[in-house]
Amino acid sequence: MTSRDGQAASQRFPGMARGCCRYVPSESLVVTGAASVLVGDPPPSVSAIRRGKMLVIVDRATKTITIVGAQEFEGDGASPEYIAAATDCINTAWRGPTTFEGEPYEVDAMVSGRTVGSVHDPLANEIGVVKTSDPIGVTEDSPSGGTG
Repeated sequence: MTSRDGQAASQRFPGMARGCCRYVPSESLVVTGAASVLVGDPPPSVSAIRRGKMLVIVDRATKTITIVGAQEFEGDGASPEYIAAATDCINTAWRGPTTFEGEPYEVDAMVSGRTVGSVHDPLANEIGVVKTSDPIGVTEDSPSGGTG
């Protein structure tokens, strides 16, 4: 990664370990070892809009929409298997072609799921999961009134 003046981060901060992040107030620069981190303003064709706790990134040049967010699951039904299946279901439901501003776009969803840890992420959606043997018609929350 290079800074605005073209100098590599490793030259500017020789003691920086891979994966750590450093903020240098005097230079208004955040430096990290992750290869996918971008520093600076997005291109004019890109808009990032927060909707609730999700971030929707629209790139009009590539005709793509990317939905990014995190969900924290808790409760006796929040097993690792349930979290993986629910997260996959959400990403699958949102991925695919759509029409935006009269043009065809491709949507990608990058929503992650995890159990609530000791520190809650304020930008994550909180989802409580109760383990039950009741059929879906009893437990669903839908306009049909839970009748299945």
